[in-house]
Amino acid sequence: MKKVMYLFAAAAMTLASCDNVDTLTRKGQEAFDQKDYAKSVEYFNKAIEKDAAHAAVANRMLGIINADNLNGDGTAKQAVEYYTVATEQGDSIAMYLLGEAYDKGNGTVRNPANAVKYYTMSADAGYPQAQATAGWIYLQGYLGATRDEEKAVKYLTDASQNGNADASAYLGMAHEYALGGIEKDESKALDLYSQAAEAGSIDGKALLGFAYAFGNLGLTPNTTKGRELIQEAADANSALGMRYMGHLYRTGKSAEGTRNDIAIQWYRKSAEAGLPGAMADLGYMLLENFWDDSLWPEGIEWLQRAADQGNVTAMVNLGYYYEKGRGVAKSMDKAFEWYQKAAEAGNDIAQNNLAYCYQYGRGVAKNREKAIYWHKKSAEQGNEDAIKALKKL
Repeated sequence: MKKVMYLFAAAAMTLASCDNVDTLTRKGQEAFDQKDYAKSVEYFNKAIEKDAAHAAVANRMLGIINADNLNGDGTAKQAVEYYTVATEQGDSIAMYLLGEAYDKGNGTVRNPANAVKYYTMSADAGYPQAQATAGWIYLQGYLGATRDEEKAVKYLTDASQNGNADASAYLGMAHEYALGGIEKDESKALDLYSQAAEAGSIDGKALLGFAYAFGNLGLTPNTTKGRELIQEAADANSALGMRYMGHLYRTGKSAEGTRNDIAIQWYRKSAEAGLPGAMADLGYMLLENFWDDSLWPEGIEWLQRAADQGNVTAMVNLGYYYEKGRGVAKSMDKAFEWYQKAAEAGNDIAQNNLAYCYQYGRGVAKNREKAIYWHKKSAEQGNEDAIKALKKL
C-alpha cells in the first residue's frame, strides 16, 4: 500500500512538473476564484519559478493578493513590486494597477506624474478601464496632466465601445460641452449619462443627477431626483459628485437651501480629490468671502492649481483678482498674462477683458487693432459687453 501511494505521489509530482507557465497560472486563477488564496499563491509562485520571463499574469495576481492582504501576510509595498514586474513584462492590467498605486499613494510615495504615465501606458495597451481613466485625465487636466481633449475622446470612445460605463459617462460630457472635436448634442449626452448610470457608473449618476437638479439637457427640473443621484455619487467618493453637492448648496437647491459654508466644504473635498473644476470653485468661493479676507490667499492658491492644470475659469478669475489686487499684490501685467491664456483657450469673458487691456493699455501697450480683434472674438460668442464695445470702436 505504501508503495502504491508513493508511486501515485511521484506520478502527481511528474505531472505538476510538466505544467507550463500558462497552466500553472490558470490553476492559480481557479484557486483565486474559489477564494483559496494560499493555493493560488502556491500556483502563481510555481508559474514564476517555471518561466519568470513570461509570468506577467502570475505577478499581477500576486500583486492583487498582496494589495488586499488576501493571504494574511501581504503588504501594499509588495503589491507595487509585483505590479512593477508585471508591467515590465507587458501586462496592461498591471500597468493600470501600478498607476492606481501611484495615484493613491498605496505601497509607494504618491506620484501623480507616474500615475498618469502608467494609466496612459495601460490605455495605449488597450485596457478599457485604463482608457476610461486616461480619458478623464486628459479631458479634465487631472493629476497635473496637460489637457488634451482629442486624445481624451479617442480613449473614451474606445472604452465606451468596449462597454465601460465610466467612459460612456465622460463621453457624454464631450457631447454636452462640445469637447475634443465632438459637436454639441444634448440628446446624446443625456442618453450616455442615463446608460452609464444604469450600468452602475458613479460619475454617470453624478452627471445625470446634475442634469435633473438644474433642468439641463432638455429635462424638466427634478431637484429631488437630482439630489438623490448626486448624494449617492458623493457618498461613493466621486469627485464629480462632491463638486455637484457644492453646487446644490451654493445655488439653494440643497434640502437646507443656500449654505455657502457647506458648499465650501464639498468643494474642498472635491478639490482635494484632484478635480480642477472644484479647485476653481473653491478658490472663487474663498475669495468672495468678503467677511473673511484671511481666506483670500488660500483661494488664490486653489485658483493657481486649477489654472496650472488648464482650467480656463480659474485663469479668468486669476486675471480679475490680479487686476483688483484681491488676495495678491495688484498687477496688470499678471492680469494681462492670465486673460491672454484664457482668451487663447476660447473664453469669451477673457477675450473681452484682453481687448480692454489692448484698448486702454492695461498691462500692455495700446493696440487698437488687437483690441478690435479680441472684442470680435468675444462678440462672436455672444458676449454682450463685447458687442457694445465694438460699436463704440
